[in-house]
Amino acid sequence: KINLFLYGIYSFAIIIIVIMSILLTRRISKPILSLTKAAGEVANGNFEIYLSSKDKGEIGDLMQSFNFMVKELKRFKEELSIKEREAAWREMAKQVAHEIKNPLTPMKLSIQLLIQAFNDNSPKFPEIFNKVTVTIANQIETLKRIADEFSVVAKLPSLNIGVYNIVELINDVAKLYSG
Repeated sequence: KINLFLYGIYSFAIIIIVIMSILLTRRISKPILSLTKAAGEVANGNFEIYLSSKDKGEIGDLMQSFNFMVKELKRFKEELSIKEREAAWREMAKQVAHEIKNPLTPMKLSIQLLIQAFNDNSPKFPEIFNKVTVTIANQIETLKRIADEFSVVAKLPSLNIGVYNIVELINDVAKLYSG
């Protein structure tokens, strides 16, 4: 009878130990599992996740650190987005400056040619004057087009594909360097 009583007490103690182990394991593993799931969400780009923790000690500290890390990652992502936009605007400004310089060079050369022909009292002055004014007018149109496109860049206009007469374009460029 005593053996049976002792076996009953030992069995009861083992059952209590197993139940407490299960409860303790769940208490520890539940926050770890929620942390693992939240880390997966962050890896997928969800920076709005927040873990609330009633736990004290290392688990609570770990969850607070995770929340701080997510908050910092979100801030860094926003800063990176701002930096990327700024870099895009800088690149666009550089491109616009380049596009504006392209027509200015032929205009300057044309005016220098016109001044030289005028100063030399060239008999071809009227012909040179006509060529130069046409060239400058074309380059001014190019500058106007650049300005118009730049003014609507925030609307991201659709691609402007057109048909151009390559022969006319080559003749315009040749006129710049003739004489």
